[in-house]
Amino acid sequence: MSQIELQADDNDLNIRKSWPWFFLLVVIIVCLAVVLCHDIRSPWRLSTDYNAVVWCQTAHNFLRAGVIKTGAVASSFHFGALPIPPGGYYVHHPPLFPLVLTGAFALFGEHEWTARLVPILSTLASVLLLWFFVRDHWGPRAATFTAALFAATPMVMHYGRMVNFEPCALPFMLLALIALARRHDPKDRRWWLLAVASCVAAMWTAWLGYFFTLAVAIHFFRRKDRAERLRGLLMVSLAVALIALFCLQVILVEPTAWGDMWKAAARRMGAGDPFTWMQWARFVGSYTVLMISPSVWLLAAAGAVLCARRRRDRTEWARFPARAASWLIGMNAAYMLLFRNAAFNHEFAAWHFAAPAAILGAAALDGWLRWVRQPRWKFSRCLGRMAMPLLLLVIAGASYARLPALRIQLPILNGAVREPPFLAASLGRLIRSSFSEDTVILCNLNGNYLPLVSYYAQRTIIPDLTLGEFWPNAIKEPNIPRGGAIWLGEPNAMDLLSVLPQGERHQVFIEGIPFCLWHPAEKSVPW
Repeated sequence: MSQIELQADDNDLNIRKSWPWFFLLVVIIVCLAVVLCHDIRSPWRLSTDYNAVVWCQTAHNFLRAGVIKTGAVASSFHFGALPIPPGGYYVHHPPLFPLVLTGAFALFGEHEWTARLVPILSTLASVLLLWFFVRDHWGPRAATFTAALFAATPMVMHYGRMVNFEPCALPFMLLALIALARRHDPKDRRWWLLAVASCVAAMWTAWLGYFFTLAVAIHFFRRKDRAERLRGLLMVSLAVALIALFCLQVILVEPTAWGDMWKAAARRMGAGDPFTWMQWARFVGSYTVLMISPSVWLLAAAGAVLCARRRRDRTEWARFPARAASWLIGMNAAYMLLFRNAAFNHEFAAWHFAAPAAILGAAALDGWLRWVRQPRWKFSRCLGRMAMPLLLLVIAGASYARLPALRIQLPILNGAVREPPFLAASLGRLIRSSFSEDTVILCNLNGNYLPLVSYYAQRTIIPDLTLGEFWPNAIKEPNIPRGGAIWLGEPNAMDLLSVLPQGERHQVFIEGIPFCLWHPAEKSVPW
C-alpha cells in the first residue's frame, strides 16, 4: 500500500496519539470564536445584518403574537402593531431557523448578541463535526487540517456569524454524513434514524437542505442493493412530503402564499435579470474564489486529483470523505445555477463550498506529509513539517486581513453622506419613544435598507417620500395615525417641511445628523 494513500492507519487512529491533534482543534475553535464574537453586542448596521434584522423581527413577532397563532410562518417585514395582516407574512423560507431564534430570545432576551450566538455556535459546531467526520476516515491529522482550512476561509470568518440559514443548516448536513458513514450494522438503525432526522432538520432549515437530501438519495439509487435504493426513495418521499407540508402551512395564514412563492422563485431563478450569463459567471466565480480563498481552492484541486488517482486502491470507507465533498460541491453549484439571481446578489450563496474545499485541501496537505515522511527525504520531512503550519497561518492571516473591507455599513440616507456607525439604531429608538405603536411614520429615508431603522422603531415606516407632492396622499389615509421623520440634510427637505400640515415639529440631532420629527395637530385637516 502506498505511503501517501489517504487512508488512516492504526497509528493515526490510536486514541492516545489523537489528543495532540484534538488540542490543536480546540485552539482552532477558540481562535475562530474570538473572530466571530468581535463586536457581538453592536447594533445592526452592516451588510451582513440585513438578514439579521428581518429574522429577528420574525422571532419578535412570534414572541408577541404567538407561534401557534402565526402558524410558525415568518413575518419578517411587519414592524407595526398587531394583529399581523395577511399581507404581512413572508412565505419564502422554511420555519426552523426563526423558531430556533425565537427560543434563544425566550431564554436570553431579545438582544443582538443573542441572535448572533445562534449562527456562531452553529459555525463552531460545524468545525467540530468536520473534525470528527474526517478523523473517522483519514485520521486526526487530516481532520485537524480540515478544521483549520475551514476556519481560515474569509467566508467562515465573515459570514460565520451572519444571522441567516446558511451557518445553521451546515451542522445538520455534516451530522447526516457522520451518521451515514457509521451505519455498519444493517440491524442497528440508530445511525440511519439520525441521518434521516438530520436531513429533515436541514430541509426544515434551508432550501439547500433539499439539494443535500437529493444528493444523498442519488447516492442510494446508485447502489445495487435493493434496500439501499428503497432508502433513496424514502429520502425523496420525505423531501416531497416536507414541501407539501410547508405549502399547507403558509396557505393557512396567507391566502396568496402560493402565488407569492412562485413569483419569488421566478425572480430568484433570474426572470427579468439585467445581467447576462457571462456577467453572472464572471462575478459569481470571482467572489466564490476569493471568499473561499484561492490558496484553499488550489489545495482542494490538488486533493481532488490525489483522491481521484487513488480511488481504486482505497476502501469504500476511505473514499467516503471525498465523495461527501463532491455532494456538497454539487448541491451548492446546482443551487447557484438554478437560483442565479440569489447567487448574484448574495456572496454567502457560496457558503457550502467552504466545507468540501477544506476536506479536499486537507487531503492534499495530509498526502504531502505522508510523502515527505519517506526515509529518502529526510531534509524534506523537516521542511515539510515546518512549512505546513506556516502555510495555514498565512492563509488565516490573509483572510483575517480582508475582514475590515468586507464589513460594509448599509446606508439609510442617500448613500452620498458619511453616516455615523449606529445612526439606524439611534433613529429607530427615537421614533419608538416619540410615536405610538399604531402610528405610521412617513420619511425621506433610503427604502432599500429601511428594516435597519424599522426594527429598532417597531413602527411601520413608509420611506422614499423625497418630494413634497408625495406627502398629501400619504397623510390623507383615514383612521390611521400619521407622523413624520424627515432628514434635513436631504436636498428637498425644506420643500417637505413647507407642505406639512399643522402640528408639532421637533428638530433633533442624532450623532450630528439633523432630523425633524413631526406630530400632526389632533384635529387638523391637512390641505
